[in-house]
Amino acid sequence: MDSGGSTTKIDLEKSDHLFDEYGLAIRDILEQAVIHALIEHKRAGNPVASWENGGVVILQPEDIRIPETGSRNGTHADDETES
Repeated sequence: MDSGGSTTKIDLEKSDHLFDEYGLAIRDILEQAVIHALIEHKRAGNPVASWENGGVVILQPEDIRIPETGSRNGTHADDETES
């Protein structure tokens, strides 16, 4: 993932079907934002809150797993951080 400030821009038209038309792009952008936040929390040594088994758990930085970019199958890249 490029954490150098790259952005994805979409020209949006007013529509009653915004999520039907742009849902995949919105999901991908949100996924990138979550991955970026996880990387930054892990790098800074900050814990994150997560929802597991019906409740909130606090993950310590060493326990934060960064999902592989574009992976939607639940696998994780162990200790992946960007320099």
